[in-house]
Amino acid sequence: MLDEISVKLTNENELLCLQAIETLFGSINQLDLLNKRAVLIYIRDISGLDKKQMSKSMSVIRRHYRKMAGPDSGFDIF
Repeated sequence: MLDEISVKLTNENELLCLQAIETLFGSINQLDLLNKRAVLIYIRDISGLDKKQMSKSMSVIRRHYRKMAGPDSGFDIF
């Protein structure tokens, strides 16, 4: 799913944010703390984006995710 989303992204900050998410998913077993705040801080640290840039990028990624996830898509994970 992340590969499909990356094709749709055009902004460099969005791509950096998505790469940080992929890195986070790849090293999930080595993380000590997993709550929403910690995950967002990990993504911000890995991507090197500030809060405003990350917020905008995450909004775009979420929009693409919502379109792709669900009962009518090929990525029905629930």
